[in-house]
Amino acid sequence: MNKAESTCWWTVPQAAAWIRTRDRTAVEALDERQVKSLAVAALAIPGLLTASACLAEALRRGRFTARGQPVSPELGAADEMAYRALGETGDIPESFWRRGGEFTDIDSEFVLAAAAHTAARYKDVAVDADDIVGHWQAPASLFAGGKLSLKEALARLWPAPEDQPIWLLTHPNVRATGLDAAGEPVVIDFGHPLRILPDCNAVETENGRLAWSAVTLGLAASRAPSTANGMDTIRLVVNAIRADGKQLKRPDFNAMVRTLIWPQPDSRTLDGLWRDLTPEDWRKPGQGNPPVGRMVRDWKAYLPRAGA
Repeated sequence: MNKAESTCWWTVPQAAAWIRTRDRTAVEALDERQVKSLAVAALAIPGLLTASACLAEALRRGRFTARGQPVSPELGAADEMAYRALGETGDIPESFWRRGGEFTDIDSEFVLAAAAHTAARYKDVAVDADDIVGHWQAPASLFAGGKLSLKEALARLWPAPEDQPIWLLTHPNVRATGLDAAGEPVVIDFGHPLRILPDCNAVETENGRLAWSAVTLGLAASRAPSTANGMDTIRLVVNAIRADGKQLKRPDFNAMVRTLIWPQPDSRTLDGLWRDLTPEDWRKPGQGNPPVGRMVRDWKAYLPRAGA
């Protein structure tokens, strides 16, 4: 089984949903139309279009690669624009993105990658989910070692336009605190317009009347790291699936691990968990992509059984 077959591929709206929310639940919640259309998905997730621009910027800088099918626009029936396939799906050259490649919706049916300075066009663009999750890390990964100063936390993000600091500052799993004028620790709400002064680890209102110093960011109490419990749950789910005579595809195993373990592990850690937590027959060549009859489509269905 080659990399393309074993990889969990995300569409552009799915990748943008992660970039904007850093929440796999938000990605999985996209319906069939939202998965295909940025415009439709953006109705549910504000800021999604900006997040897709962050994705295009990362591709321009060669952070990772994207796949797509080369197509050519042509007039179809009733003078409607159609896109004729020019070849098989494959890696999109980095030069395409450097020439201004960006995403656009076509009649809310699919996302097209096009550039003003080249005739190349690509549809069905997809990116490796592991690349996206690893590049734009979730708060649990950023704060795995504990709280950070405002300056330290923002320094761990990619510079704009590859990321947007406000998405971290307003994330529901992040808690910001600072000292008020009386030197008392208080929680800071970035849902209101504030001037951010990272070099001073300070925040102030736009009119300067209120200010907070010694600002720190960390995980909200409800999202503390949960590695140990997550590992136990993974073992129970794997054992329940095996007892049922079935197995998980490797990309679905990766998705389960990233859902149950915080901070979310990187690709190398996922390889180790696949090796250590799954039966040997799952890891034989080709078994990472089992026959349909043995394939588990929803690992969450085994959670009640695993906990029984």
